[in-house]
Amino acid sequence: MAIQFELYKSPNPKDEEDKELYHARVVNFQHIDTDYLAKEIQQATSLTEGDVKAVLESLSHFMGSRLREGERVHLDGIGYFQVKLNSLEPITSPKLKANQMKLKANIGFKADKKLRSSVSVVKVERSKLKLHSVPRSNEEIDRLLTAYFSNNQILTRSDFQGLCKLTLTTAARHIKRLKEEKKRLKAEQKAQKKEAKRRARELDDQEEELEESSGGSGPVVIVTFIIVVIWIAILALLIKLDVGGFGSTVLRPILQNVPVVNKVLPEEKMTVPGSGGEEEEYYGYTNLKDAVDQIRRLELELENAQSGNAGTESRIQELEAEIDRLRTFEDNQVAFENIKNEFYNEVIYSDKGPGADAYIKYYEAMDPATAENLYKQVVAQQQVDSKVQDYANAYAEMKPAAAAAIFESMQDDLDLAAKILNTMGVDDRGKILGAMDAEVAARLTKIMDPDA
Repeated sequence: MAIQFELYKSPNPKDEEDKELYHARVVNFQHIDTDYLAKEIQQATSLTEGDVKAVLESLSHFMGSRLREGERVHLDGIGYFQVKLNSLEPITSPKLKANQMKLKANIGFKADKKLRSSVSVVKVERSKLKLHSVPRSNEEIDRLLTAYFSNNQILTRSDFQGLCKLTLTTAARHIKRLKEEKKRLKAEQKAQKKEAKRRARELDDQEEELEESSGGSGPVVIVTFIIVVIWIAILALLIKLDVGGFGSTVLRPILQNVPVVNKVLPEEKMTVPGSGGEEEEYYGYTNLKDAVDQIRRLELELENAQSGNAGTESRIQELEAEIDRLRTFEDNQVAFENIKNEFYNEVIYSDKGPGADAYIKYYEAMDPATAENLYKQVVAQQQVDSKVQDYANAYAEMKPAAAAAIFESMQDDLDLAAKILNTMGVDDRGKILGAMDAEVAARLTKIMDPDA
């Protein structure tokens, strides 16, 4: 079986920004586990499958114990295993002790010559599936995540791939970037808190110095008292002048029966004839006619607002009627597709029918122009069905979760995804739909079986 690969765009080097370069990357859809290897070893040796598993488990255990001691493990024909240390923080001095550094242990592997030679000559071919990420900037991805978390609390890696339409490698790179940004943000917040505490201590020290230099807190209390008295006087003046109607409309009902305090309330205004034959002001109006005119203007504004709402409701009704009309066309299209599929299944591709080859021979005996047109349609349909079958076989060999993630990323071409799933066996199709997002699975099911 050939190794499938795909070409991906390489980052441009600084000195060659105008050149576009690409690199090949293996597209791995299969995963071989211990059970699979144990079965193959059991078939090639006299050992049982249980013996092989026991040996592999013991090998992992004892290799781990040797590696923890800092020893290097060599498996003939496989390669060398050894522990490598990575520092989680910069090491600023060669005199630091072990407990003063944060180190993380990883396992390094170098393949043996025999193992490398086994893959020195391989057969490769371009993958039929173009699994490329949709080009998105960091800002676009951040906006998508912000919109997602406004309605959701948890985001898995596969959900992140489907949301941003990214491959596994690109999604992992962005997840690493987001983790680093979160770590950097926490560090900045921590530094800001330390700076705020430092500034607060400095202010406290300055206040203490001022108190000591002024001979105590007495002058501060006096100044504070004077400021409070001034603000109370300003507030009383604003209430007495009835600025904004606050004194007459808000405070009068509350304080009018409180002795002494009610002296700051404004005098109650009434519309009565004045000494000069003029009427005194009453809440902004000098006569009844002005008040009635203002009421009529407000009623007219209210009527205009209601008529505007009526126009909006009329427009909504027109749009709903248009939606109902277009839904009829959609139902007719679904019915036509059902009739066409029923004709294909019960007449052309039926076990008791003449078959596609017989129809081809029949069309070849027809009028040349008509036969040519129909012949091209049948041949094209056969080629499409053959490609769809190849896709179905490839996805059937994949892990259901991996296949489901790919189908979720094909939301711009769900018809093709539905054809591939329809061509699969019932068990394979059910496993993939079960691992898929519920909404996407429902849409695919509707396309595969519109009557469902």
